[in-house]
Amino acid sequence: MPAAGPAEPPAEDLPEDLTRLAALHGVATAYRPSPDRTVPASVTAVTLALAALGVDTSTPEAVRAALAARETGLRDRLLPPTVVGWSDGGTPAALAALPEGTRLRVDTEQGETRDDAGRLPPGVHRLTATTPDGRTARAHLIVAPARLP
Repeated sequence: MPAAGPAEPPAEDLPEDLTRLAALHGVATAYRPSPDRTVPASVTAVTLALAALGVDTSTPEAVRAALAARETGLRDRLLPPTVVGWSDGGTPAALAALPEGTRLRVDTEQGETRDDAGRLPPGVHRLTATTPDGRTARAHLIVAPARLP
């Protein structure tokens, strides 16, 4: 039987910046094959998953730079990639948090164009938000029925 190489540190020994970077990209640092067991991901697995997402983790400096860029990008974005609302017309939190004076455009699944996100039919719509200073963001707007039949 060939000799095993050096064991990688478990996820709890992952550098803190790498753990935070993974979390901000939705990369798990552990998994649960059964309810009573948690298996930590290796440094290699986490860095390869991040690399597949286009994130440079080749050095500690690269990890810190990627972490700073991701934190800035998330903080400065106007909308998440997907906004969820209800057909009874309540305003989704992501829209309530937009700067005052932001213009909305909703291209509905049915082909209509609206200038607000209130009282939309259930479906997957396209949302565009433009702030008074000219920044624009786009997102999917998923409108769920208020209740099931």
